[in-house]
Amino acid sequence: MTDPASRQVAVSAAGDTGGRRTWAFVVPVCLAYAILLLCWGGANPPFASPDEWSHYIRALGLGGGELIGPRFNFAVPSEDQRLEYNWMNQAARTVWVPGKLYAADIGSNAADPDKPAYWPTLVPIPDPIVVPTPTGNYQSLPYCLPGLFAHLGRNPFAADWLGRCAAGLTCWSFLVLAVVLLWDGSPFSLIGFFAAVSPMVLFISACLTPSGLEIAAGIAFAAALIRLCRDDAVRGLVWLALGIAGAVLALSRSTGPLFVGLDLLVLIGLLGARGLGQRMRQAPVCAALAALMLAAGTVLNRLWESAYGSRIPTDPAALVRQIGHAVGHSLPRVLEHEVGAFGSLDSRMPLPASFLWLALIFTMILVALRIAPRRQRLVLAAACAGSLAVPVAFSMLLVASTGFDVQGRHMLPLVVIVPLLAGEMVARNRSRLPVTAARAAFTALVSLVALVHLIGWYWNARRHAVGAHGPLCFLGGAQWQPPFGWWPWLVLTGIGVSLLLLMARLSLGDVIRRRSD
Repeated sequence: MTDPASRQVAVSAAGDTGGRRTWAFVVPVCLAYAILLLCWGGANPPFASPDEWSHYIRALGLGGGELIGPRFNFAVPSEDQRLEYNWMNQAARTVWVPGKLYAADIGSNAADPDKPAYWPTLVPIPDPIVVPTPTGNYQSLPYCLPGLFAHLGRNPFAADWLGRCAAGLTCWSFLVLAVVLLWDGSPFSLIGFFAAVSPMVLFISACLTPSGLEIAAGIAFAAALIRLCRDDAVRGLVWLALGIAGAVLALSRSTGPLFVGLDLLVLIGLLGARGLGQRMRQAPVCAALAALMLAAGTVLNRLWESAYGSRIPTDPAALVRQIGHAVGHSLPRVLEHEVGAFGSLDSRMPLPASFLWLALIFTMILVALRIAPRRQRLVLAAACAGSLAVPVAFSMLLVASTGFDVQGRHMLPLVVIVPLLAGEMVARNRSRLPVTAARAAFTALVSLVALVHLIGWYWNARRHAVGAHGPLCFLGGAQWQPPFGWWPWLVLTGIGVSLLLLMARLSLGDVIRRRSD
């Protein structure tokens, strides 16, 4: 990504925009995503994300100084579910929960998507209690800060919201880091970021679940890799950002080191061994520190998994039998859920909205393959193939060995590199695009992103207010309401979306910069 024409465009854009213009674009973007994260976390019912109740209990254990609790076995309800429960019981542990921070049926909101969120008999248990959780052996890092915040709550609802605040703030920090890394002085440099941060990314990042930190760190790690490919004179801070984001990604889930390694293959593919060595020699101390952080994250992950992790049995014949299911059922479902599947995956984004988002990414990929140099096209094609092959492989393995299937949120930490990479290639080679077409495309992209974010938030709000099949206009008859009611959260979401639209409007004159000669 360092051909002379592209570098000239980047330098021209940065020089024309200037430092003051930079803040005028970057700050509204970061503020918009902060507002949207706040609205997702504040207006979503407690324990209303996938398995959030179990992650909440795990976080309380870490926040109370309990690294991992004693083993526990859930009773197998039927022979048909033995495979799933055998897998779940490998991870099951008990956790000591302080008084008033737990209640029976704490995850009851997930019981029926046709009903609004409600807890008619949810009364906090006043005394400390030992509670089992099926996520008891998960990697510890994502739970530490949310667990500390959750202990400040006076009841399960408040504790969950406080944990969400900690998780959301951490995820937002990594998203801001990605924006800073990708910014080159022109708003066009952020198109990949806009396409990568789907409503599902914000929903998960605003809940108490390790997937949020994993995805946000994955976005920042991919952005750092892209920045290394872009600059001639790489600053040491970019290497440090890469090391921090990569180490956090490696320590967020058992698959973290695999995702780090696959992303690094993209860096090697773009730069080659010689180019990578050159980048490292430009900031040798920081590059060495980054390598050390990546290695430390990987080693710590493997040590934890060796001591406490679950073991996946493998049967080649069983894997082969799952190919049709993985390709025909799991892959389309994963693609849809990567855009938006809220609640306990029971509040799906309207299909046209999901299709629009996927079409946006597909169009960006096609444009990049059209205008980018040959090496970049090959790397992008390989990344696209990998983003489809890895979910298929995971689905085959999980269904055959555990009875569970892969989910879109599990793949997002890896596949976000595709829209980021495609957007970067379009931005770097934007001098080959007609100016008017590029400006129109940028405006349409940001407008579409803002619209889908609004639809996603509203659709999830409707599911919890009146049920998944309740009236579309629910504000006057909501059976469940968040703190302060629905109107303030809707207005605040509108402000976040409007900031994105305002940024698109103000940046029309800065999208494309051409050489004056």
